[in-house]
Amino acid sequence: MEYYSAAICLGGHYIDALLNAPHIPHSPVPDYCAKCGNKVITNCPTCGTRLRGAGKGSWPPYVPSNFCDSCGTIMPWASREAIAAKLVRDLSEEVIDPAERLRIKEEVAALADPKESDDKRTRAGEWLKKAAPAAWKNVSPLVYSLASAAVRAHLGLPPAP
Repeated sequence: MEYYSAAICLGGHYIDALLNAPHIPHSPVPDYCAKCGNKVITNCPTCGTRLRGAGKGSWPPYVPSNFCDSCGTIMPWASREAIAAKLVRDLSEEVIDPAERLRIKEEVAALADPKESDDKRTRAGEWLKKAAPAAWKNVSPLVYSLASAAVRAHLGLPPAP
């Protein structure tokens, strides 16, 4: 399926999901969102690819994608659940044993739960780091977005910019 381009604020409000649709008149894309005041973007902040809008020839309710469909970058509005699901997928690619895959799900759930103690979240991150060492480097941006500053420090992730 082909898609139109979209304008979405950093808070996840879509401004226009049919940006390059030739049959629809468009207002200029605002610099900031009228709902929350966040900056409005039309391209991935990492690779510059247009943000995916509504599908051509379809008209379901539009929901902004949590990840860039070109480079996989986490979008600023991605939910904790979407980030955790991607983390499970990425880490599970390295692990064959079904029991370890189940444990990956459990440890990611603990890491992603802000109600868990930093100690438990740190232990979960340390286990994940050992269980899938080759994948760890690639998933650290996902872990970074789920973990508190204390957990990031214990896991050897850089401080917030």
